[in-house]
Amino acid sequence: MTGTYTRISNSVIGMAGLLIASLLLTDGIRAQCPNDNILHGAAITIPCPGTYSPTPCLRGGRYLLVNVTNGRTYTFATCGGILFDTYLTLVNNSGGAVLAFNDDACGTQSSVTWTATFTGQVRLLLDQGAGCGATTSCTAIHISCNTAAPANDLICGATNLVVNPTCVNLVPAPTNVRATVSPAPPAVPGCASFAGGDVWFRLTVPAGGNVTITTRSISSSALIDAGMEAFTSSDNTCTGVLTSIGCNDDIDFPYNEMAELVLTGLTPGNTIFLRVWEADNNLYGRFNICARVTPPLPDNICQAIAVNVGTFCEYENYTNATATTTTPPAAPSCGSFAGAMDVWYRFTAPANGRVVIQTDDGTLTDACMALYSSSDGTCSGTFTQVACNDDYITLMPYLFTTGLTPGTTYWLRVWGFAGASGTYQLCLFSPTGTRVEDCLGSSTVCDDQQVENANIYTGEVVDLVGGGSSNRGCLSSNERQGTWYAFSIATAGQLGMIISPLANDDYDWAIWGPYASGSTTSGICRPTAPPIRCTYASGGSTFGATGSYDTGMGHPVYNAPTVYGAPTTCGPCSEGSGGDGWVRGLNVTAGEVYLLYVSNFSVSGSAFNLSWTFGGGASLACTVLPVEWTGFAAEAIEETVALKWSTASERNSDYFVVERSFNAVNWSAIGTVEAAGDSQHHIDYAFVDFSPSQGANYYRLKQVDRDGAYEHTPTVVVYMGIKDEIPTVFPNPVQDILNVAFTMPVSGTVYMQIIDATGRVVRDRDTDLDRGPNTVSMGTSGLPAGAYSLRLFSPGQPVPRSVHFLKE
Repeated sequence: MTGTYTRISNSVIGMAGLLIASLLLTDGIRAQCPNDNILHGAAITIPCPGTYSPTPCLRGGRYLLVNVTNGRTYTFATCGGILFDTYLTLVNNSGGAVLAFNDDACGTQSSVTWTATFTGQVRLLLDQGAGCGATTSCTAIHISCNTAAPANDLICGATNLVVNPTCVNLVPAPTNVRATVSPAPPAVPGCASFAGGDVWFRLTVPAGGNVTITTRSISSSALIDAGMEAFTSSDNTCTGVLTSIGCNDDIDFPYNEMAELVLTGLTPGNTIFLRVWEADNNLYGRFNICARVTPPLPDNICQAIAVNVGTFCEYENYTNATATTTTPPAAPSCGSFAGAMDVWYRFTAPANGRVVIQTDDGTLTDACMALYSSSDGTCSGTFTQVACNDDYITLMPYLFTTGLTPGTTYWLRVWGFAGASGTYQLCLFSPTGTRVEDCLGSSTVCDDQQVENANIYTGEVVDLVGGGSSNRGCLSSNERQGTWYAFSIATAGQLGMIISPLANDDYDWAIWGPYASGSTTSGICRPTAPPIRCTYASGGSTFGATGSYDTGMGHPVYNAPTVYGAPTTCGPCSEGSGGDGWVRGLNVTAGEVYLLYVSNFSVSGSAFNLSWTFGGGASLACTVLPVEWTGFAAEAIEETVALKWSTASERNSDYFVVERSFNAVNWSAIGTVEAAGDSQHHIDYAFVDFSPSQGANYYRLKQVDRDGAYEHTPTVVVYMGIKDEIPTVFPNPVQDILNVAFTMPVSGTVYMQIIDATGRVVRDRDTDLDRGPNTVSMGTSGLPAGAYSLRLFSPGQPVPRSVHFLKE
């Protein structure tokens, strides 16, 4: 997206908020919110040391009940996941005394650090703003605990960081909770708004003298903006004279505000000291850090750097500064290759055959890239160009490739346009999940339904066009990584919307309509007119104006005084790259149908939450697509799997295809069930799989309309195996979701723990289950890579059962 990214520091706002809170507490003025919120869930205990997010979505007007221990320091923060202006108040659950409170520690978000003076329970009240209001929106809460300053609080306690061939995160993940200010020397760093709270690491320079140190945020931690400085020591000890050799703030502002240093020309065997802190020192939690050997410049094909294909974009820094022109293969078909200084990479195609390859500029601002296959799968085979791209994101290249052969090696060539050279960033990923990239397959959004999805591809059909028949409105880059939704109005009123990226990301969107009651996607796709609501605001522009990457319509502050308007195109209803991300909401009428397109401009593959706000009695219906689902489930019954699903209404539905997979990637049809066609009442359907495989069996339904349009249900999984006393976990290794299959000897409550290599419980869950085979899922997102144990406590078993697994 065009436009200037301007960083707005929160340091003044954050420190002022903390100072005011401190003064109010000292003076005894009751500016905190009243203790009148509603309890959310049961009491929770925070691992110490550790960081925990008890719920992904806590509404304003609720409170969490937290078990605390005397002498431990706790930090409660809403920073990072921003849906509304938050206010935190900490109250003693016994007696109701206010312990601490804060409004704006980090932009419009809140952070409270408190050392427990008793063992017992506290209430963490979440309210909307200083007015202490309740909300229908929700946000994440991050809670961290520590008993003392980290062991690496000072340089002579620096944690050893092993330099590996690739990035291997330090385990356990370090923390800045209760970190203090290191005394001078060294001097205060010259980057990343240093205000104290630094922790230290040390590494030995590898052979070759080049090393890259990278920090990453953890999803359950409030620490999302780090600075890092590197030092040499005159005698390679912590007491020597330190000399700064690099300081970094943001890997890629505004999308990644963690820090990375690429150090070159160092003396092998020498010790390097690293200082890491949180910008402004007002957010606390764990973070990832790793050190890798910066590989030699891959100046020819057989020196190609091996890169991994991840599930989302994680940039690594590279350069072509001293590369030469490689021939063969022949000059690529795109970009200016004259005098090219090309660099080579290689990767293995994933099981789905889809890979997104994207770049971001550094000192090299105009690059090109080409993808190749090899006749014999080696660097000495005959190379054939698969794809080529010059300019996609400004002047940097981007490729989305499909149909690659799983398990096959491919080669990537990157060069500067017309002989240009410098540093750049590169990432490869192949995200998983359900996506609808074309208007015809729009997913229905229902009343008060929160949607989480990742925009990955551009789809099979060009739905958005410019020129004389333009329907793109403010979306001047046409389609990038976009997802289509359809929604209809059940009752009239005012409609607002919030799109909240789960990372610091740039999302654009547009709405078309209203269409007549009863419209289906086959009748209204693709749109023939410009959108009635549209924002193309850059992530930097949105953050600078609001302190958040959230975007949407109908915001009570940013769209005031006219928060809502008629569903027609208008000046305040659309904005370009310099906008604040917010336009007027809609005055809606019952029966109207709309289309929504959400685009990830920065093509990062990160997810977002979509939620709605309502006024004047407005609500959404679930009747745009022909089938209104009410449930889909699968259950193991002896040697078979019974699938059951229901619909509340159907229109123009033809049949259901039952699809099965053994890896959640490759699917095959195993049966067909005829649909009702047209119905306005509840209908139950069933299908039995008589030949499931031992292990994990994944199922989904493909609902097909009479006009050929279709949609898939979410996936369900059933595990079929030998009944024994050891639980089975899959997939193993795991990335985000761990499935645990086991047999319950009697009905009752089962309790599960995930334990790391140090013996700490890092995740736990309890749930009520029936006697017989069961499969339960546990989230592992945010856990550092490494070895873990799953421990299961169940009624009827005298001792807990355990099984090991790996986290990628």
